Amino acid sequence: MPLAQAATEQRKAATAARLPTLTFNGDYGDTGTTLGHSHGTGSATGTISVPLFREFALRGQAQQAQAQLDEAKAQTSDATAQVDADVRDALLDIAAAQKQVEVARSSVELSQEALSEAQQRYANGVSDNLAVSQAQQSVAQANDQLVASLYRHNMAKLSLARALGAGAQYKNYLGGK
Repeated sequence: MPLAQAATEQRKAATAARLPTLTFNGDYGDTGTTLGHSHGTGSATGTISVPLFREFALRGQAQQAQAQLDEAKAQTSDATAQVDADVRDALLDIAAAQKQVEVARSSVELSQEALSEAQQRYANGVSDNLAVSQAQQSVAQANDQLVASLYRHNMAKLSLARALGAGAQYKNYLGGK
């Protein structure tokens, strides 16, 4: 908000420049040939200045300062709205990534069950080792998907930390990992 404060002060200055000014000047001295024959002298002047012919220039300066103040307020409002949108987006990304993690974990469990069944069928002579190899490949793919979804989930949490301006405390958002 320093930009808005500066614009406010500039507007006040432009408004104050339209007011009349009163100036006093004074001078006191000592004149004489010797110290014993000297006497004091002084002068005083006063001036009042009314900016009649500068009114339009001063109005223009005041309007320019007001426009700068309005622009600074709009920029502040835009920045606030952008932060709100970033936080909202990050929260939605976290929720979506959490669902992906849940689905990936479920997929890992299912593929491990399928591998166990394929191994049992192979051990009992009902099936060949091709089904076991395919089930192992399925487990590996499910684990890869789990790792990728955990990565997206952590990135979404980091995006939230960045949007909140707490990027330095990223460990709090990642659960201390």
